[in-house]
Amino acid sequence: MTRSRERSHSTIVEKRGETQPIGVYSCGSVFRNPPGDFAARLIDTAGLKGTRIGDAEVSQKHANFILNHGTQRLMR
Repeated sequence: MTRSRERSHSTIVEKRGETQPIGVYSCGSVFRNPPGDFAARLIDTAGLKGTRIGDAEVSQKHANFILNHGTQRLMR
């Protein structure tokens, strides 16, 4: 990898760390963005950031990430 690519990669990783929950178990970005809007903004506007059910929590950092604080699995 060239130095400029290394710097570019570092910048991307750093920016992700500022906007996404890194270093915790998560489902990643869960919902698809609707046309003309962002799923995270809708979830945040609904007041769901930080909402927790069992070990699953809507991330405080990025509302479209669902965190797993233990052994949470798909609920049916």
